[in-house]
Amino acid sequence: MNKQVGGNHYLKYKKQPLIWSLDNHINAAEFIVLRYLLRYKDKNGLEDLGKASHYTKILMDQSFVSKNIDAIATVSDFCIVNGLLGYQHAALVALFDHDYIEVLKVVKAMRGEYEPKSH
Repeated sequence: MNKQVGGNHYLKYKKQPLIWSLDNHINAAEFIVLRYLLRYKDKNGLEDLGKASHYTKILMDQSFVSKNIDAIATVSDFCIVNGLLGYQHAALVALFDHDYIEVLKVVKAMRGEYEPKSH
């Protein structure tokens, strides 16, 4: 995919987030969190991180969301291919492992509000 409507913040990725999400059967709520975690530096900054936290909290309330083995198995490769290291990598691994408390901690660290033990 070499075209984006309304900006260019996803064009830099070697493996496009939408294509990876479709290939790995990502549900809509998880894709929304993924999207905000990826674009925050290039689009809306702290507002996008706030949205990532908001949607993560919604996921926490949904006990019926099952873990996606495909996503868990490939999220690290997706991050490496796209140069997503550190906090973004940690947040995405936690997201697809359904460790939502860790996602929120990492997002707080990204906002400069909290320093998780692992980083």
